[in-house]
Amino acid sequence: MSRASRCCATAGVLLLLLLGALPAGVSAQDAERDRLAPLTMEAPPFASFPAGILTGDDATLIYRLVLENREFGVPLAVRVISVPTSAARLPGPVPSQQEITKRLAAEWLANEPIESSPGADDGILLLVVIPADDHTQTTAAYATGANAFPQNGVTRPRLDAIVRGVMEPYFRADTVGTGIAEGTATLSYENLFLSSPRIEVTGARERLQTVANLPLAALAAASALALLGFAFWLNRRRGPAGSATGPLSPFAAAAIARGRVDDAVTTGAVLHLIELGALTPWTTPRGVTLAIGPAPTGADRFVVHVWDALRVEAQGEPPAVSPAAMRRLPDVLSAPRHELEDDVARRGLLNRNGKRETLWVGLACFIVLAVALYTLTPAIVGLARWGVFAAAFALVAICLTIWWLSHRSWATATGEAALRAWTPASVAERELYDTIVDQDDLLGLEGGRAATTRPVQLVRTLRGFGAA
Repeated sequence: MSRASRCCATAGVLLLLLLGALPAGVSAQDAERDRLAPLTMEAPPFASFPAGILTGDDATLIYRLVLENREFGVPLAVRVISVPTSAARLPGPVPSQQEITKRLAAEWLANEPIESSPGADDGILLLVVIPADDHTQTTAAYATGANAFPQNGVTRPRLDAIVRGVMEPYFRADTVGTGIAEGTATLSYENLFLSSPRIEVTGARERLQTVANLPLAALAAASALALLGFAFWLNRRRGPAGSATGPLSPFAAAAIARGRVDDAVTTGAVLHLIELGALTPWTTPRGVTLAIGPAPTGADRFVVHVWDALRVEAQGEPPAVSPAAMRRLPDVLSAPRHELEDDVARRGLLNRNGKRETLWVGLACFIVLAVALYTLTPAIVGLARWGVFAAAFALVAICLTIWWLSHRSWATATGEAALRAWTPASVAERELYDTIVDQDDLLGLEGGRAATTRPVQLVRTLRGFGAA
């Protein structure tokens, strides 16, 4: 593996660690229960004090409706109490009956554990107060825990609207049981079918939203644009100009066509050595090996250097490259590959600064990704839409840049002109050139060991895509 590849791999590991660490902290802080999952609560669904205030049919219906709410995630309980007289008939200035009921409901919820789980503080209590002297003065109020909202389509204003618009008309008609049942059924419906309201941010979350929507979003968007601009500038630059001297070998021509001297070029040299009889592939139980034959005579200098590198790795008698060495051939053949790379770069055919520019672009991607993640995290917590959009834009810019980087050609204008003017000296040279340029097609063929031909198996072995 080259130094550039090692640097990119290290940066990739750091990015994955950063990507995994940040969202984990957020989810641990903001984890919430499933608001539509069935609940099993210890608090009784329905109770009246004294017992028997409502008819048996009404009490049974209310009990079932509360259970229905709990089946769809609402931690609801209904309590009905009877008082001797309505507040309107008490002497002196007193709070309204509705105000008294609200206070009683809040006090009741504070003293009875009505919640989805211990400590959740998300319960919803419906308290109904029936004056014994006048049932038409019945009042009701909902008390909710600090963490009761958001609860799907249920909100504090909608709870109050259920009391006023659904339940109170029945109370005035002296049908208290029906009013409670209708109100409980309406709560179940709104929880299931009404859309959740927009969460209003306050306090620290509001400040976080402002920061994520303004400076962080601007920073993420600016860094993404800078990354795209840097990549566009490098693409237009295409490396320093030069003047090609000397004829092109099939390997140099193939390197220009592929855009760089990669493993396909050295693999082509190995295949060429096999054709010359300087190498002989054979299969062992441990995998494919290459037996070293006589040195190639009259071959290209690059081919000779590839043979020398393989001969150094050979062991045994007759000498052969072991299966273990076959698995690390890209490193074994790095020296001749770099020599060919330096030669074509010196002649101005490939951009000499291609590796350095790749590292700079990789570093820029890392920086933009860090900015995007540190924008996305507070944007999610603070519900900052522009922060989320800016972070998403930055991530898209990174993906596009990496795609461009993987397909980028290091060939210069001089190299492309030399390739257009190159004419193979023989059919064998043309076939060798095609073998290198079209080599990726062999890697994409489907089929296992038995379904592929020996050349395909060998190319996959030499390229590190699985031993034959």
